[in-house]
Amino acid sequence: MIGTHYTRFSDFVKSPSTIWRYVIAIPAGKAKRYIGHNPAGGAMVVALLLSLMGTTVFGMALYAADEQAGPLAGTWIASFNGHTLKEIHEIFVNITLALIGLHIAGVLFSSLHHRENLPRSMVHGRKETRAGDVDALTAKPSRKEP
Repeated sequence: MIGTHYTRFSDFVKSPSTIWRYVIAIPAGKAKRYIGHNPAGGAMVVALLLSLMGTTVFGMALYAADEQAGPLAGTWIASFNGHTLKEIHEIFVNITLALIGLHIAGVLFSSLHHRENLPRSMVHGRKETRAGDVDALTAKPSRKEP
């Protein structure tokens, strides 16, 4: 909602076919460099947000069921079995941790593959453009010459 156009959902949420084409181009060494999030990075953002949402909702549901407290206390979800809610919450926690590990591995791989310091770009929000980069807004290669 706020931020540069490269940080908005409209920039990095891609179709499953676009994500798949990008992922299968990686082992072949043909994955294009994107100015914003690449399709796999965009999918990771969505997966992390969904996983964190599940962790949060089921954590609050567990708190409501066990302690009859929190924002979900007194709601229908608080009537669920505490053990079941705990198991679901733990599943989401483990998925989130696995996604974090995959995200870090993807950032490191992308940094090495494209010969750039991607973590630095993630901190300051700027990325040097090169000839052949794909602008995720237009899905067209950049015409900038080196």
